Amino acid sequence: MRAPVLLATVCLLWPAACTAPPETTPDQLDGQVLQPPAGVGLQPVLIPALSAMSEVVQQNLETRFAELRQGIASDLSSDTLAGIYGDVGALLLAARYFSESTPYFLNAQVLAPSDRRWPYYLGQVYRNVGPLDEAARALERANQMQPNNVATEVWLGEVYLAQ
Repeated sequence: MRAPVLLATVCLLWPAACTAPPETTPDQLDGQVLQPPAGVGLQPVLIPALSAMSEVVQQNLETRFAELRQGIASDLSSDTLAGIYGDVGALLLAARYFSESTPYFLNAQVLAPSDRRWPYYLGQVYRNVGPLDEAARALERANQMQPNNVATEVWLGEVYLAQ
């Protein structure tokens, strides 16, 4: 279940990455910290080194980072900004940048606390890098939000077994 959702996310974002010209080069983005909007209780996020990624992935992430910078500077709804943070986190998760994706998902969860994707993805991050008790808590929360979701229950079971 997780793979189709992530694949759909990547497929939806693919056209934008292939058609939009990058505003900056990967070297200019590497290590940049994006500050969140003031007063919302969000964490700053780090743009990881993109130069090690394929050109298509770099372009896709550059586009999403530009959207995030614009979203932070404008007056977007919480759900829209959560979606942008979450999409960047999903791309980083897919690229196996687990630790770097964590603050993106945490911010998305703060902005859209009723969206089960963000605790589910956090559970995937913690499942890969730990701590496993955080993975279990995040996946339990996702499961409470959408009971009987097979993918969530399977991964939650895997975490329980690993503990």
